[in-house]
Amino acid sequence: MSNNRLKIGYIMQADSVPMDVLSGPQLHVKAVVCGLQARGHQVRTVAIQHNRIQWSDDLVNWNPAEFRNSESRPFRAVESVLRGIQSRLRLPFIRLFDSFRFSDACVEALDGCDILYERCGILSYGGLIAARRIGVPIVLELNGDLIKEYQDLGIRLSRAQWVAINRITKLMYRRADRLVAVTEQLRSSLIASWKLDRSKVFAVQNGADLEVFLCPRDIEAVRLRHRIGDRPVVILVCSFEPWHGVDLLLDAFAELTSTNSQVKLVLVGDGRLRPLMERKAADLGLADRAVFTGKVEQAEVSSLLAIADVAVVCHHGTEAEAALSPLKLFEYMAAAKAIVATAGPSIERLIAHRVTGVIAPAGNPEELARAIAGLLKADQLRASLGQAARQVAIERHSWARTVTKLEGVLEGALRGKVRPPS
Repeated sequence: MSNNRLKIGYIMQADSVPMDVLSGPQLHVKAVVCGLQARGHQVRTVAIQHNRIQWSDDLVNWNPAEFRNSESRPFRAVESVLRGIQSRLRLPFIRLFDSFRFSDACVEALDGCDILYERCGILSYGGLIAARRIGVPIVLELNGDLIKEYQDLGIRLSRAQWVAINRITKLMYRRADRLVAVTEQLRSSLIASWKLDRSKVFAVQNGADLEVFLCPRDIEAVRLRHRIGDRPVVILVCSFEPWHGVDLLLDAFAELTSTNSQVKLVLVGDGRLRPLMERKAADLGLADRAVFTGKVEQAEVSSLLAIADVAVVCHHGTEAEAALSPLKLFEYMAAAKAIVATAGPSIERLIAHRVTGVIAPAGNPEELARAIAGLLKADQLRASLGQAARQVAIERHSWARTVTKLEGVLEGALRGKVRPPS
């Protein structure tokens, strides 16, 4: 452990994660912030919470940001005029005013910090402005290629808007002192797409809470609460975003139940696509076979995984999905589950086929159904895969290991080194 105790500003501007709602991103933020604090560092978070810029030292108690700094008062004084000009001329939205206001909040709340660490969103350059004003380095964490994710979601923007987003994103990536990508595939993609200096881009994998998934509680109560019974269970933990492939899994499950009428599908979580997926399940005749749990606490996720026979990660095979690092995959491994995951560069770096899981072709519900069905019939193989996955999680994918690597990146940024300690 490093002897250098840092004062770290953890920031989220665009696409801030609500910290009072359980989700994969929320778990990730908590693991990083609390992990750094456990290692002796002071961490203060500045983020958009409930549509307001707020700061917190514990991610529970939040305080509204104050704007006493005089440097940007002239800018704020003409903000309404500039917004009017932007509207009349239909200039591209570039989050200019939001970014200056966010930078003000960071300067006020994070004065005295040694370094800023940002969970980066689209057009979130307020932190970069704040870092220059405070005079400290900034490290940007990227959980996906933001531009490609927008394109895959089919978000319609004008040509001028895309040009503005691309130019600002390139500027952000090049001005940041370090970049952290959550997979090696994403790191390589970012370097190639944005022509970045390889020496300042690092891959740091996500992790899992090994203890939570080792000791599940109230397993029988969970079966009763969700009406699962004692049938075989296939599980997916997700937040019902397009890249989670719930539609793909429902198609595969409809195929699977044509030959196995006993198996249950348990879909854990909530999100904007859940109502659509519930309708799709009904249309496929799966109303009594698919269980939608809604939001549950992390301890209940652990218990639901404990009763599962097969845990699934599935994608359609887009380029953006190929670079993702699914947090649920590490949780499945920590829970010693037999995993079926659809193929992709990041997945294939984490799962060894028929050693720590089974890999199926991406975007193919028939092959996905076949892989799940094969594991449901193979008790010994499921146990072997689960134990091997758990051992890999212990050795490589704990949050403690993730935070140690992040600590090295932060200290390297402060010292100007190009490689963090191993």
